[in-house]
Amino acid sequence: MTALPDNLRAKLDELAIQFDDLQAQLLTPEVATDHRKVRDLSIRAAALEKVVGPFRELTAAETAIAETQAMLADTTDD
Repeated sequence: MTALPDNLRAKLDELAIQFDDLQAQLLTPEVATDHRKVRDLSIRAAALEKVVGPFRELTAAETAIAETQAMLADTTDD
C-alpha cells in the first residue's frame, strides 16, 4: 500500500476540519433559522463530504492495518 504524500494528507486533514466546522455550524440555532445560510453551508458540506468521507475510510483502514500488524507481531514474538 502506498502512503499518501505528506502535503496531500495535510490538505485532506484541513478539508476534514472544514467539513466538521460546516457540520457544526449547520447545527446552530442561528444558522437553522436562516434558510439561505443552511442551503449555502449544506452545498459546501456536500461537496467536501465527497472527498472527506473516502479519506476518513482510508484513515480507518490504515489504522486497522497497523493494529492488525501489531497483533501479528505480538503473536509471532511468543
